[in-house]
Amino acid sequence: MVVKLNPNDLVCVQPWDCEGIEPPWGWFPDNPPPKRNEPVNLRKFKKVKITPGSTGIIIEYGHAGVDDYDEHYMIMVEGKAISVPVRFLHAVD
Repeated sequence: MVVKLNPNDLVCVQPWDCEGIEPPWGWFPDNPPPKRNEPVNLRKFKKVKITPGSTGIIIEYGHAGVDDYDEHYMIMVEGKAISVPVRFLHAVD
């Protein structure tokens, strides 16, 4: 079941378990990850680490995840506004 997240929803940021554990991360809006067809060495990209179990609030929907980037949301977490792939986000009841 896919849960659609909306602005002002509370979320918990957790590691993603798929063929190994991937720690949660995101990126600042002015430094998105390279697009799939863009050479990785074209520019520097820095992942922003997020403490597992952190709680954040959804600011806005980022991208549907078609072709260029993973589906993601802009969230406020740990005092930072960052984009985070949806695979790390879990709705808080």
